[in-house]
Amino acid sequence: MPRCYPGAEAAAEILRTNGIHNVGILEHQGFLGDHYDPLHKRLVLSSDVYHGRSLSALGGAAHEAGHAIQHKNAYFPLHLRMAAVGGSQ
Repeated sequence: MPRCYPGAEAAAEILRTNGIHNVGILEHQGFLGDHYDPLHKRLVLSSDVYHGRSLSALGGAAHEAGHAIQHKNAYFPLHLRMAAVGGSQ
């Protein structure tokens, strides 16, 4: 039976698989504040996503890890967003 990772572990595995070793994963106590901070190279996950094993928690963690992959690959729309909002939420 496949292992069901908590969100933080799933995000870490996605990052590792994509050769990203310099992005931290932090927990925050807020609700719906999950984001990738490209200036500080960190994923910030709510407690529900960080520890959660639901599909929505895993999807949220994977989504934020996807932004780190975009950053690594110099995805142009991400650079536009960073220019518009200063790189962090």
